[in-house]
Amino acid sequence: MKNPVTILLVLVLVVAAGAISRVASTLDERRYSGDVIEELTYFPSGKFLEVADFGFDALIADVMWFRGIQYYGAHRKTDQAYPLAEHIFSTITDLDPQFVSAYRFGAIVLSEDVGATGAAIDLLRKGIRGNPETWEIPFDLGFLYFVERNDWAKAAHYFRLASRIKDSPEIAKRFTAFAYDRAGKTEVARALWEQLYASTGNRVIRDAAELANPDEFAGLAPLCPQKIDITALRLFDPSLAELESKTKINLALETERIALKDKRISNSYGASFVTNEVKSVVANSKGFSGEYDQTYCGLSLGLQAGDTDNLVEDFCYI
Repeated sequence: MKNPVTILLVLVLVVAAGAISRVASTLDERRYSGDVIEELTYFPSGKFLEVADFGFDALIADVMWFRGIQYYGAHRKTDQAYPLAEHIFSTITDLDPQFVSAYRFGAIVLSEDVGATGAAIDLLRKGIRGNPETWEIPFDLGFLYFVERNDWAKAAHYFRLASRIKDSPEIAKRFTAFAYDRAGKTEVARALWEQLYASTGNRVIRDAAELANPDEFAGLAPLCPQKIDITALRLFDPSLAELESKTKINLALETERIALKDKRISNSYGASFVTNEVKSVVANSKGFSGEYDQTYCGLSLGLQAGDTDNLVEDFCYI
């Protein structure tokens, strides 16, 4: 005679399978109907199933995962509303705390599709507690803080947590250093970049670490309290601004004439004389703003010397 406990377990699993099958059939029938929101209203909680599953928690978590994916797909193709998503992924991870994919996919759905970043953060924190040796979950949480919350300090914390786990890739270290730099902790960022530079054999990563290492001399200098008299620098010469075109032409021709006096010069490409007036406006993020006028002139000349077999040419710009 079979053990009564075994019979009871079989009956429980049969009833559970039948219930799940009915839910699935209902979902399939109404996948594109207006009632799609209701199909998993009675999706049981993880705490209830922990009592009722008689040691088959991982198996039931797999079944729930499958139905949860169907639920997401159905709504993705219809109303794109996921009112039960948080409950579904919470139940799956209650049943199987080591179900890493459920944490990661659930966080994406909650953050990107539901707009519930807080729930996504809570789910990933739960995943870290259940999977302390898995680097992907703290890395995802760091990325969530970085992208969704612009919280550089917390992002750096979780990126660093991920980078310290065995077999984590070098990208975790790179994101850690970058986040610390964005958080204003440049000393920590510099140390991490230097550590990454020294430890990696990847040339591309070494170049990235060298370029990203914060420069202590980078940035703007503090504002000078003393004002500078721009006119004292004599950057603007009104006499240049007033030169007539005829005068400029004569200056160019005279320069060419002087050059052609040298008998070694066989030809000229011409000469030119130009003047410019410039107004420069300067401003920075520290509140400085100012402007100044400037004039400058330029003389150019092109010459050729020698014969066909020994030809030399050059240009002069002054």
